[in-house]
Amino acid sequence: MLTLNSFFHAVRYALDKLEYEDIFLKVKQYQVLASLLEKRDTVAILPTGYGKSIIFHLFPFVYDHINASTSSHGHGCAVLIVTPLNSLISDQTSILKKRGIETAVLTTTITSSESRTKSENNASDSESDNEEAPETQSQRLSTDAKTKENIEKENFKIIFAHPEAFISCREGRRILMSNSLQQRVVASVIDEAHLVEEWGREFRPDFRKLAQLGSIFPNAPFLVLTTTAPVQMREELICTLHLEKPLVVVANLNRPNIFIEKKKRKPTSANEESFESILLPIAKELKESLIKFPLTIIYLPLKWCGYAFKLFLEELGDKSYVPSDERIPKNCLFAQYHSPQTEEMKLEILSQLKDNDSSRKTRVVFATVAIGLGVNIPDVRQIIHIGAPCTLESYYQEIGRAGRDGKQARASLHYNGHDIASNRRGMTEEMRMFCRENTGCLRNLILTYLGSNNLTTTKETDRHLCCSNCLNMCECNSCQVVEPLHEALAIVDLPEESRHPGPQPSCNISKSQRDKIRTLMREYRLKLGSEGYRMGGIDSSTGLTLKLIIESIVDNFEFVKSAEEMVKTFEIWDIEQANSLFKIITEVCQN
Repeated sequence: MLTLNSFFHAVRYALDKLEYEDIFLKVKQYQVLASLLEKRDTVAILPTGYGKSIIFHLFPFVYDHINASTSSHGHGCAVLIVTPLNSLISDQTSILKKRGIETAVLTTTITSSESRTKSENNASDSESDNEEAPETQSQRLSTDAKTKENIEKENFKIIFAHPEAFISCREGRRILMSNSLQQRVVASVIDEAHLVEEWGREFRPDFRKLAQLGSIFPNAPFLVLTTTAPVQMREELICTLHLEKPLVVVANLNRPNIFIEKKKRKPTSANEESFESILLPIAKELKESLIKFPLTIIYLPLKWCGYAFKLFLEELGDKSYVPSDERIPKNCLFAQYHSPQTEEMKLEILSQLKDNDSSRKTRVVFATVAIGLGVNIPDVRQIIHIGAPCTLESYYQEIGRAGRDGKQARASLHYNGHDIASNRRGMTEEMRMFCRENTGCLRNLILTYLGSNNLTTTKETDRHLCCSNCLNMCECNSCQVVEPLHEALAIVDLPEESRHPGPQPSCNISKSQRDKIRTLMREYRLKLGSEGYRMGGIDSSTGLTLKLIIESIVDNFEFVKSAEEMVKTFEIWDIEQANSLFKIITEVCQN
């Protein structure tokens, strides 16, 4: 029988074995380890930076220490880790190798051509990049012969695998069914488990078949790890994976060191200007600060990554590289990370990002969702989204890559009406509500949706570092919008305009004002359509379509300062119409 004393001794042994002398486990980590030792399926929802991977690093050694007298295998037990991305596996194997733990990796290659990551193509402004999800294709194990042999010879305690390596690949399944692994595997871990539902439906169908692990290793409990799983997703995961009365462990998901802000950006119809107005101030700031610029990840659609890179090259010129006479990728202050890049280039960028801050040259990364889930880059200071992710889960995952070292960080979301349009594929109503929320705390909105039991209780003194809505609602007379966070990010003595990238609204527009403008514009459209002789519908006779013109104006008019700009930005037919619409806006805003 497992006693509390023997459990803590086993954990201490595992920490010493992996040389985690500076690690102090949290209560939830202990709960998960104890649950697995009881052979109970466990779902652990832990925030970014909490230490999810440490749990499965330690577990085989904890298990061996407790079961040393009964084990008949010299090498003890093993744990199977199912994980989605090569970059994540590479990061984990590198960490374990430094601690003297050799790992095995089961990966596959597809015998026919594979399409690009579908998730990237769902990003805003990327209609032209959309591709069909890959059909079921033949998988072949790409693991080298020596590694496969050593797996069956019991030489590894931790084995990483893509789901395709044993669901769609017969050879990989045969390895897992071998006598050696049948006796040694004591837990099946599914890392980044939210992807079971997000990717498993179309993109990588083998994710939704992971319940088969329960048949392959009937005596090994599941450990399901994720950062984001609202109550409904938890229930779906439990059902999809056929978990039996699992223990659900939910930590406080709040990341108080991340300031959350959102801003309207120019409409998509402005094309390059919608991106340049945000990117150019950042480029200018980088040009001034160079390697002192805080490490920043900018999420934007795939087709705009190249544009952003070229814009920074043009703005920084010779200052793009440090030193300027060695123009090689690792000396460039900015980089691109997305699916079409070669694996070598991706690994080079990740290697740069994980380097010591003093030796790292890369300061800004233009990225799609391809940038590694769970990869440990502790000192990211800024996460900037140009365009809204489709779900709050994705948004929380992505901003969670900031401030993993516990120091102050910023997450900025720039969105427009097109980003949250009702016809945008995959866009959830929760994400739309987040973007439209102008008064309530953005942090609490996210935490409530994710089902975190410990919501924030923002004090007046904390509003400055909570979110942009809390900051705007603050009644502190000495409140400085930028300075507390600005100092924490160590960006000093820069022009005020460079501290707020992107266009700023000229006035605060309430929901009631926006609704009134919408109503008056619709009335004007009907009036215009009823005057004089008309052929066809109101849309064709006036050019003022409800969705493409009026709704676009309502969502973005705070960035338009004249009727002439309205003609150009919203493609209105003539200046007279634009003058009338601009008058409606001006009168409502002034009242």
